[in-house]
Amino acid sequence: MRTPHVAITSSVAMVLALTVCTPIAAETIDQVASPTELLSITLDESAIPEQLAGVLFFRKIYPTDADIAYSPGFIPPNTFARYVESGELGIRPLSETRVVRAGSAWANAELVPAGDETVVGAGDTFVMQDVPWDEHGPQALGEMWTPGEDARVVGFAVRESSRCCSMSHSGMSSPWYGTLVAGVAELRGQPVTLRIVRWDVPLGAGLPVPSADVPTIRFLDSGELMASAAVEDADTRTALPSPVSFSAGRQLYLPQFADEPGALVFENTGADPAVVYELLVEPAASGSLRGS
Repeated sequence: MRTPHVAITSSVAMVLALTVCTPIAAETIDQVASPTELLSITLDESAIPEQLAGVLFFRKIYPTDADIAYSPGFIPPNTFARYVESGELGIRPLSETRVVRAGSAWANAELVPAGDETVVGAGDTFVMQDVPWDEHGPQALGEMWTPGEDARVVGFAVRESSRCCSMSHSGMSSPWYGTLVAGVAELRGQPVTLRIVRWDVPLGAGLPVPSADVPTIRFLDSGELMASAAVEDADTRTALPSPVSFSAGRQLYLPQFADEPGALVFENTGADPAVVYELLVEPAASGSLRGS
């Protein structure tokens, strides 16, 4: 058993920031952000619990040669998924875990038995379901560690409202995290698909607003974006009285511009390309992760 060292505690809450900016002149938006799907998993009808606290969406960075432990303040979720963008994570889960290697598909997922050890690297995804809280308590997620360089991950956790939402890791930083609640409970009792998408937003490009029909949460990982309104009958956007600016680490939300025509758009008005991460929860077209 590895011995954890430094503990860093954080509360699962995200403070949203709004900055009122100088009005902007209308200009053409001639480029659209490029999406890349990082993971897409389909879970059966039991995925959304009766008592739902929401789906936690997060970015985690684990430093080199860190042991990652969980304190008694952390209660595991129903489903726990992580996509490794860079670096490596060693895992020794206490429940059966699925690992999809970079470039592979869910149909070819590796099954890691409880108690076995494996290493996941860049482009790999691992998913723990039926986390054995009753049997193992706060240690139910097993062990994780970084065998080499810093590991950068994005992931989600489906949480029950009867479980607490504070957690403690050793050797971890969390640039952003927040909980998706709206619309998720309505998907209870049916198979659902959860997807994480990365949007690369070049200078001057626009990021489309997500569909109102699909529960979605977005975070700006780097760069700057400004929310403005696109005119319905032209390829331009209007100058808003109070455009809303978002900086890195902030959750993207939809400002209310009651008097503005057209559709809202998030535009990269900063000095560097911007990167946005998005979690979507939607009804599954077909299939199930369990037993597939």
